[in-house]
Amino acid sequence: MSSKKDDNLKSRVKLFMSKFPDEFTATPDNKLYCKLCNKMVTATKVFHIKSHIDSETHQRSVEINKRKHCGEQTFINFAPIENKFADLLLKAFLSANIPLHKVRNSNMKNLFNFMKHPIPSESTLRRSINNVYLENVQNLKSLFERKPIFVIVDETRKDNIRYANVLMGTLEVPEKAYMVDCVEIIVSLNAIYICNLVKDCLLKMEIEELNFSLLISDAARYMISAGKMLKSEYSNLFHVTCVAHLYHNAAMKIMSHFIELNDFISAMQASICKSLTRQQMFNDIKMPPTTVVTRWGSWLKTALYYAENYVEVVKIIQSFEDDGKIVARVKSLANNIIVKRQLVSIAANYMPLIKLIQKSENINYSINSAYHDIMNLRIEIDECGICEYLKTRLEGGDIRRIFLMENSTINPSIYAMLLNAQATSVTVERSFSMLKKFSANDRNFAAGNLGKYLLLYYNYMLIDV
Repeated sequence: MSSKKDDNLKSRVKLFMSKFPDEFTATPDNKLYCKLCNKMVTATKVFHIKSHIDSETHQRSVEINKRKHCGEQTFINFAPIENKFADLLLKAFLSANIPLHKVRNSNMKNLFNFMKHPIPSESTLRRSINNVYLENVQNLKSLFERKPIFVIVDETRKDNIRYANVLMGTLEVPEKAYMVDCVEIIVSLNAIYICNLVKDCLLKMEIEELNFSLLISDAARYMISAGKMLKSEYSNLFHVTCVAHLYHNAAMKIMSHFIELNDFISAMQASICKSLTRQQMFNDIKMPPTTVVTRWGSWLKTALYYAENYVEVVKIIQSFEDDGKIVARVKSLANNIIVKRQLVSIAANYMPLIKLIQKSENINYSINSAYHDIMNLRIEIDECGICEYLKTRLEGGDIRRIFLMENSTINPSIYAMLLNAQATSVTVERSFSMLKKFSANDRNFAAGNLGKYLLLYYNYMLIDV
């Protein structure tokens, strides 16, 4: 009886997936999942599914999805533009990050008229975006065809809008990761959303199941869960969490251990950030670095600065004239022997971690390098337990499984390429910097087009395709 119910449930899930392929998908355990609403849907009865489809929330999600993809859908029957000049000019503007409204400039028009080739209008160039975008996608398909590939995925927030970027590259050339998607997240973010996003990108690029070899992400819980779900479907897949994030977490453990030093750094930054007079007192030495907690190793690098310039900094602090609470706090901490001892401890013991953070910011920092760096890390007096922390994290991840070659169905040549693959998500962080520039107030994009423009700009910066 139970088996018959299971069969009916599977057939019901398949039926609605075939009827609404853009709205529903199935989880690995054959449950119905709504991609638009980002939630599981009860499928024990057809009535339950229809109730969800007819709900106001689902219908609103359908409308948003239609508006988001309207540009791409209308292009399906759009005849290729005969005049390729518009496409070429669009590529030039995109690769140079020149806003398209610049074609309205009178001097720009005079220049092209002088060359006997009138410049296309802004609207003509914007109509070319789908031509150029699809051409780029086709080039990427050819590049990835029949090759083992890696995927980097991460999300960010800009002006209260969340975006997810997906990059993809071949293990043969691991230092190059091309953007394949940039999507605005309109629903709550979870493991199933990330899983479906990655699968959609693999489908768009026509990647064969056995060629999906490596997923790189941060260590957020939903990313870990998404990695497990994808590994259950792609038998040759390894999931590596960003080693640069791991080093940063180790630096944060050090920050939380040295409480007095952290108080001194915070008070020092507060005392000079808005005072030009105090900033000018540092003309003879470099200004103290601004600590940004989310920036990799930022606090640790600031601590090293104070260790190297402590005597000069204390003299400057003593010359502060204001007797406010912040200045009084800085002067008190500067004369605290505990702060000085903690600076000595960091300079004496944790320089190797600072060097690892700097090393990991390079896109050529490989899984092989990361493994050996962590396993060979030696800290003389490790009062924060950093060595043990890093090695424990390494033991439980797929980096170790790659070294142990646990999957016997993967050829040694693939394992060799995996060892040389990127160990960090540095490249996707750089794509977020580009995204913030593209979404500035002086730029204007139609719904669904921002991701296309960013994809083309990023890929043109990477290679001339």
